[in-house]
Amino acid sequence: MRKNYQIVFGMMVLLLLFPFVNKAQNTTLDDNDNVYYQWYVNLNGGLTQSYCDIQNSVYPWGMLGKGQHGSAFGLKIGRHISPVFTIYLQGKKGGLKGISGVDSKNLRFETDIKYDVSLGTTVNLSNLIFGYKPRLLSVYMPFDFGLSNYTPTTYLKDPGNLTLAQQQARLVTRYGIGNVKQGNTNGVYVANGLGLDIRLNNRWDVSLETKLEWIQEDNFDGIIAGQGSSAKSNFADRMGLDSWKDAYYYQSVGVSYNFMRPKNVANFKIETSKEPLVLVGDSVPVHIEGEIPENFNPKAVVDFTPVLKFGDQTVQLKTIYLQGEDVADEFKKPGAIVIPATGGKFVYDAVAPYQPGMEQAEVYVDPMASIKGKTPKSLGNRLTNDGMIMTATRFRHDEKFLPIDVQLDRVRKTISSKETLWFVVDRTDKNMYYRLNRRKSAKEQRKAFEDFLDKKMEIKNITINAWASPEGELSHNVGLSEGRVATGKALLLNQLKKHDIDASGLNIEEHANAEDWDGFVAAVNASNIPDKGKILNIVNSQPNLDAREQEIRNMTVIYKEIADDILPELRRAEITVNCLEAADFKSDDEIKELSLSNPGALTVNELLYAAQLVNSAQAKLDIYKTILKDHPKCWRAANNAAVYSAKLGNFEDAFNYAQKAKSLKPDNGNILNNVGAIAARKGNNDEAKADFLAAQQAGANVNHNMGIVKIQEGNYNGAITSFASDNCEYNKGLVQLLVKNYSAAKSTLECADKSADTYYLKAILGARTNDLVYLTSNLKKAIELDSKYIDEAKNDREFKDFVTNPEFLKIVK
Repeated sequence: MRKNYQIVFGMMVLLLLFPFVNKAQNTTLDDNDNVYYQWYVNLNGGLTQSYCDIQNSVYPWGMLGKGQHGSAFGLKIGRHISPVFTIYLQGKKGGLKGISGVDSKNLRFETDIKYDVSLGTTVNLSNLIFGYKPRLLSVYMPFDFGLSNYTPTTYLKDPGNLTLAQQQARLVTRYGIGNVKQGNTNGVYVANGLGLDIRLNNRWDVSLETKLEWIQEDNFDGIIAGQGSSAKSNFADRMGLDSWKDAYYYQSVGVSYNFMRPKNVANFKIETSKEPLVLVGDSVPVHIEGEIPENFNPKAVVDFTPVLKFGDQTVQLKTIYLQGEDVADEFKKPGAIVIPATGGKFVYDAVAPYQPGMEQAEVYVDPMASIKGKTPKSLGNRLTNDGMIMTATRFRHDEKFLPIDVQLDRVRKTISSKETLWFVVDRTDKNMYYRLNRRKSAKEQRKAFEDFLDKKMEIKNITINAWASPEGELSHNVGLSEGRVATGKALLLNQLKKHDIDASGLNIEEHANAEDWDGFVAAVNASNIPDKGKILNIVNSQPNLDAREQEIRNMTVIYKEIADDILPELRRAEITVNCLEAADFKSDDEIKELSLSNPGALTVNELLYAAQLVNSAQAKLDIYKTILKDHPKCWRAANNAAVYSAKLGNFEDAFNYAQKAKSLKPDNGNILNNVGAIAARKGNNDEAKADFLAAQQAGANVNHNMGIVKIQEGNYNGAITSFASDNCEYNKGLVQLLVKNYSAAKSTLECADKSADTYYLKAILGARTNDLVYLTSNLKKAIELDSKYIDEAKNDREFKDFVTNPEFLKIVK
């Protein structure tokens, strides 16, 4: 018996210690569940049923008759220490009754349970098997180890007039029972059973429980079976109890009140979708949304410091503080988020610079809570962001280089010559003896006109303009100007015939301009007449043309210069012949041939033009090198050599040529753009941006290149603006995907080039739009063109929702 007692006691001690051993792992807060480990008080009461020596072993339906059960009530004080375990201290008081199941034995007993005191634990089977979550119903198992103080009394079922002592003597003599032990007794007991917990809310529970309590002593019914004589053993055998100790059932209903929740700083949870981080430009934004439930300890301060982990490295992010409303001033944190008693939400945002290796980065946070400056307590480390999406790095370095094109001047110039014929007043006939026509300057003009016609150049057109002086009547002057046009035309035709020029088909424009008022004003202004301002004011102030003409006639009497010098010069006809100079241009084929066979026969402009006529980048570069050999200061050749060196992948040569061009022409937009494009290809993003902005100020179109810079800066909306005129461009499709304009991205990528990276980007688009067919068809094409995408797809967090999909796995296996 002693050995059995030690074994049972040892097992109970281990059982009670087990929850404390596992407390660390069980008290880690779940990211999505609200777990509170509270103290509670339970008041319970119910029925007791005997399972002792004089009872039938059938349970429970064989003992439901009158006199077969007693009642008891108890009080528990306990604490939840994990989602699975609670510990408690229980006290109970009640009574027990029993009647022999064998009618011929005529036995019954009553036991007064003065008190039971036990230390116990419960195991929540629902949480243990299915994991924690708030439940309305939970099944649990109770285990107790305790001490019972009781007084048993054994009777004959039909005692007649026998006293209690006589009844007990009869039990010994008649039934051969070895001993009957009455009076106050202490006994150690263990108990286990099954219960159902009904969770009403965070404060109240109702429990239904049945428990079997095994008493270490064998006299709970007042009879010690198996002691003293063989008769006792025979009795036990006849009763069918063998060597079982006394026991009884306690079936109860309990009500629990959970308390002290506000003092528990662990009443803190973070809700997060665990979405991957997303690289934006060269930065990693970290966004966490948290929620603190109601009854957050008003005196608690929580240090919230996430860390970003990748490989064996960690980056500690900024710290924020959350504090209750009643935190004393000396413990308050500057800038802390104050959480009211009703709870509340908070948002955490931080940015970490991107470092190589962060592709598989994760973010963890272990909030540390303290009250009144005491040692902080961990609220449980938890994952908030899992992995990183690196799609923003999939841009192409396809910066556009800007050559400087040259066009040869193959437009034939117009050369003109003019002859003037002056007329006597009121006359329209040709008079070569008129004094104005006999002037030396007039003769020289006619001689130059004759020589011009003698060159027999191709005549483009001829104009004849004639005027009259403005002192006469308008109608008369119109006739004069028309006659003078006719005279001028006759003179022209004679001259053309003289020089064997066919006048048929020539474009001869005739303009009879009547009075030359503009000529008059200009001549007066150019004259030395002292009163020329007065003269012009008088003329201009006249209300109508007739009055103006009369004023001029009046002034010819006063001012002799007007009559002798100004008005005669206005009576004239002007003949202007416009010719095209002779064409002396090399054809494109001639220039292309000479650039290869005899470049020295071409001008610099012709060589630059020749480079535009050949197709291959290498042939163009060879011509530019030839130009620079003979003309080292040709900045256009240096710029274009940089462009085509870059196209051939020779970026070191391209850099040298571009720098040379910049030194020769530092303010040219195309050159500045190309310097920036080379810097971008070499990874110098800041330098490239500065060059692009300078090129833009110089008038170059750098929109596409600035769009690539903006992608790297994370300025996706700005990049979309820069790519506005780019149709069917890979980078435009990428940035449309990054801003989640998936329909536009699909339209752009569908007409983009059919390269492996385009197909892979379309597969990402399929993943984001949950289009499995679009995803798999494009991923398959990407892998067919470049097998590197097998490993990339396996590790790409864009495909996180498809990593277990059979179709996806079939492609990347």
